[in-house]
Amino acid sequence: MAAHLTALARGNPVARPLPPPQGGVPGPTLTLDESDYLIRPGQRVAEAVLELTLRSSRGGLHRILLPRDAELQQVTVDGRERPLRLEGQGLGLPLVPWTQQVRIRWRQPDALVSYYSPSVPNLGTGGVNATTRIELGRDHSGSCSPAVPTWVRPCFSEAWWSCSSFWPSDWDVAGSRR
Repeated sequence: MAAHLTALARGNPVARPLPPPQGGVPGPTLTLDESDYLIRPGQRVAEAVLELTLRSSRGGLHRILLPRDAELQQVTVDGRERPLRLEGQGLGLPLVPWTQQVRIRWRQPDALVSYYSPSVPNLGTGGVNATTRIELGRDHSGSCSPAVPTWVRPCFSEAWWSCSSFWPSDWDVAGSRR
């Protein structure tokens, strides 16, 4: 240490190696600000739309798992359609740093039965402001057959997936028109 101080006193620069950068502040680089999951069950298949608001500080590829046997229809990122494909159940979303709006549409074999529990995607990260909606089609009016349930009970297997409301008045009931 004394040699360094002596060199500085004479006006000579002291070469001292700097440690490599540590890569910033540790913590998550992806935030799920909002998710809206809409599912329209039918007699044989269900149509699903998942809209996400994601904030990424680093970008990269984020993987989402769609329900088993899902058939991907369309992916848009910030309003532009992206030609992405499923690899098994996984969908890799290319993210850039900043906020992005992602919309994913798919179909899945998920028939409407008397007790209906929709298949949910695995978003690969926790989030806030999550909404799940079950929308019955126009063919589920008061003139439906006895095989169509009169009440669709919301039941979700994922603990992190929440509904905007569990009050019966907020859910579609067969025979009612909104």
